[in-house]
Amino acid sequence: MSRVLRVLLTLVLGLALVLSPGVARAELVDIPYTVVRGDTGRRIARRFGLTYAELVALNEGHSLERLRVGESIVVGRGHRHVHRVHAGESLSDIAGRYRVSLAELQRWNVGLRPARLARGQEIVLYSDREEPPSESVGEVDDGSLVNGIALPPHPGYVVRHRERTFLTLEAADRLLHAFDRLRDEDEDAPRVQIGDASRARGGPLDQHRSHQSGRDVDIDYFYRRCRETCGHHRLTADQLDADRQWRLIEPWLREGAVEYIFIDHALQEPLYEAARRAGASRNDLSRWFQWPRAIDVRVGVIRHVPSHADHMHVRFTCAPHDTGCVPSDGRDPRHE
Repeated sequence: MSRVLRVLLTLVLGLALVLSPGVARAELVDIPYTVVRGDTGRRIARRFGLTYAELVALNEGHSLERLRVGESIVVGRGHRHVHRVHAGESLSDIAGRYRVSLAELQRWNVGLRPARLARGQEIVLYSDREEPPSESVGEVDDGSLVNGIALPPHPGYVVRHRERTFLTLEAADRLLHAFDRLRDEDEDAPRVQIGDASRARGGPLDQHRSHQSGRDVDIDYFYRRCRETCGHHRLTADQLDADRQWRLIEPWLREGAVEYIFIDHALQEPLYEAARRAGASRNDLSRWFQWPRAIDVRVGVIRHVPSHADHMHVRFTCAPHDTGCVPSDGRDPRHE
């Protein structure tokens, strides 16, 4: 895929987030700073990675030579967000999620005490990111999705029901990158159909036990003799286009991006052989696949769950800063 197309997809992904239900567009505003004792214009400029001339330009008509304690000046332009603290969330978690520093959070919120954060407390911050980060909250079968995004168009797939294909930004990004890589390697690959992920705000989704927190997505298989779009078909082992299927999912496994991929036991053997041909080590094969173990042996990232002969179910991991996200341990059948 060309760099131009990648850029366009990135823009579409951002637009999908901005236009998704329940997501407010953040306006670009001045980022304020309150002068403290010992500050000079040049010291403030260095602290925020600016030249003195840049700081002067941001404060046109405002003298920076004689600053007063308590005076407010502008140190940049950004998007203003208000973050509501979750139970167990630390200031470091919040800083990491929005890609800002602890010092900046404390400068923007006078009197903020890291050791005394309360659930529901509101913290004001500024970021170069227009969209507020998405969050997977709770368990996959008892959870919700905050600021979920609808999957944008892509030449590698078609979406069956847009209102049921919301994911966290991190999960959507992982999915898009996998299809990018596949199309780079195989321009003749047909499209596949994306089934259900989550609703815009997560929660119960009919016909599913999970799919509640923006980390689960159903993807139809590549199969032999599929020309343009591989849809929903129950496959036998000899019908699976195992080499293409492996090229799609291999990056997720190597990067540790998925908790589970639920695939019918009968389809795991050709996929296992495709992985072996592609150079997967014995240790990797044993760690990733349930096969050749029996159908009732509950091990492996790729494992059997009934009713997955016509599509695979991919469950992405919790994002590093999703402190309210609860990983599934694979022992509770409800999680499958």
